[in-house]
Amino acid sequence: MRKPTGRKKTKIEKMKNQNNLPATFSKRCDGLFKKASEFSTLYGVEIAIVVFSPSKTIVYSIGHPCVLSVVDKFLNPPPDTNSPQPLTKPYQNKDVTKMDKLIEAEEKRALRLQSTNTKGSYEGLNYFQLQELSDTLEAKLKMTEKV
Repeated sequence: MRKPTGRKKTKIEKMKNQNNLPATFSKRCDGLFKKASEFSTLYGVEIAIVVFSPSKTIVYSIGHPCVLSVVDKFLNPPPDTNSPQPLTKPYQNKDVTKMDKLIEAEEKRALRLQSTNTKGSYEGLNYFQLQELSDTLEAKLKMTEKV
């Protein structure tokens, strides 16, 4: 007696035997429509599937609530006036606040450097002041490269 193997996973590839194509297509098409129906029922989504037969003479379609209504919504989406803010908005505001603080700190640093440098040149600065000026300029250069 032969032991049953159960359901096997079928590879999705182009069939070599063209005679088996219509039968396999009808089986897979039914499975596809069943999955679409389950998906629509479980998650409450509107779905439309359009499948052309291998001979391109028959078109199969399924939709919930109706193929035409789903396709119409896809082609002509309704204006969304009550849409919530995208999730990225708070993060963008956080980045702007962070950059504002950095700019304010750099402006204070620049004022300090200008107050120590009354001649208008860099000749009167000591080593540490020059190092701070160099670090500030490099940081500003990196910030402008990011933008």
